[in-house]
Amino acid sequence: MSAPVPATLSRGQKLVLGTKISRYLLARTFQRPIYAIKRNRVNFLMFASTVSVAAACWFSVRRISPGCVGLLINDGKAQPHVFDGGMLLITNPLRDSYVSMRLSPVLKRFIRTYKTVDGKDIEIHMRCALKIKLHWAPEIWQTFGRDFGRGFLEKEFDLDAKDVLKKYTFIELTHRRYADLQMQIIEELKERIGDACSFHHLELKDAHELEIEFRSPQF
Repeated sequence: MSAPVPATLSRGQKLVLGTKISRYLLARTFQRPIYAIKRNRVNFLMFASTVSVAAACWFSVRRISPGCVGLLINDGKAQPHVFDGGMLLITNPLRDSYVSMRLSPVLKRFIRTYKTVDGKDIEIHMRCALKIKLHWAPEIWQTFGRDFGRGFLEKEFDLDAKDVLKKYTFIELTHRRYADLQMQIIEELKERIGDACSFHHLELKDAHELEIEFRSPQF
């Protein structure tokens, strides 16, 4: 007489049964795709090659925006080639990078606080429009970065303003009775920023509209 069949499975039997079912499902899931790839090996290789070439072209080709110039950056240094707007630039995505710089004038505002000769704080407000010279774009990027206007004002005009304003008192820079002296100081600053622009191959657009004003700090 045969032994009675247990109504429920033990914990070990459930574990073995679950393992077998998992293996069966995995084998059935991956068996069909692998078999299809082996049977259509040529078509699969052509598809993979097409996707790889398309991805390489997508990451390698860059279109330069109109009104800008493109620069090729290799190992943190700008290459001596300038690409005009609308051109397609081919790069090596593993080695090269690409940056664009605007050709149209860039309006920049500069506000900074300095010390006067009598030890008080004076705030200078300046507004100007700067433009790069096309053939000097790599050198300008190397010196001031992509935001060349901000970099120029912080590196060059900041030193000039500090050197000039430290010669005068707070009253001479803010009181109305010293208006003629203030105009002389502003003209000196304009002359200095013009010389700095010429040295770094930048154009100061609308120099007569360059605005410089001295104010008392609000805080």
